Amino acid sequence: MRLLLALVVICGTAEARSWSDLVGDYTGKLAWTGCTAPGAKSATLSVDATDGALAIDLAPAGGGLVAMSLVESDRGKLSAQQGDVTLAITPGRPNTIALAIDLTSGCAIRGTLVRAITKVPACDRLVGAGRIAQKCTKLPVPIAPIASKVWKARDAAACATRAEAIETQVIDAGCLPVEDPLASTLGLQCRQLISEAEKLKRCPSAPPEMVMAANRIITIAQPAADGTSRAVVEASCREGHDMVVELAARVRCPL
Repeated sequence: MRLLLALVVICGTAEARSWSDLVGDYTGKLAWTGCTAPGAKSATLSVDATDGALAIDLAPAGGGLVAMSLVESDRGKLSAQQGDVTLAITPGRPNTIALAIDLTSGCAIRGTLVRAITKVPACDRLVGAGRIAQKCTKLPVPIAPIASKVWKARDAAACATRAEAIETQVIDAGCLPVEDPLASTLGLQCRQLISEAEKLKRCPSAPPEMVMAANRIITIAQPAADGTSRAVVEASCREGHDMVVELAARVRCPL
């Protein structure tokens, strides 16, 4: 427990949304209203990041729609404007987006689309990071494509480590933005620890001391300012992960 409480000094508060969690192929039904030439009733649309620019390809939806560059706004919302077409994307549940397309003619397209995933969140992030890397022409040395495979829960740790390594390279190359000012200190292991602490906090059977520890991990906003290296911080967070898992198991809290 001492180690867990000490970790709040070097971890931040919330996991920043990464483009690695966003890029991918989204499939869903589309509803067309007020359109003289409606397109497909369902489609798979790709969201990709190319050299630091985010875009969605609407062409598979038909109706004369084309690819559009995306701009991020508050709370992870995405928008685009091109000619007479206005687009808004609102993230919903994990790996789900709500799509709203409006034309000045009065044609409106709506849909909820779901991203193709591996069912292992850390490996989803790895696949996303690899996808961004493949479209990053600024990398001094190309990154090998992520091999297609059936990912298992046991692959999570390896996926997390490799995803962070790839993200670091594409960030350095200018192909992935860093919106969180603590991102250079707050690594993937600490973000994962915070996520697990949030789950532990909400567990009905967690005793008060566990809830207090979880609250402190979530609410302490600043990392250590004493020059602690990222490697040391990440190692501590890995230990913290093991401890949170052990504590959760004691009170039968699923993480």
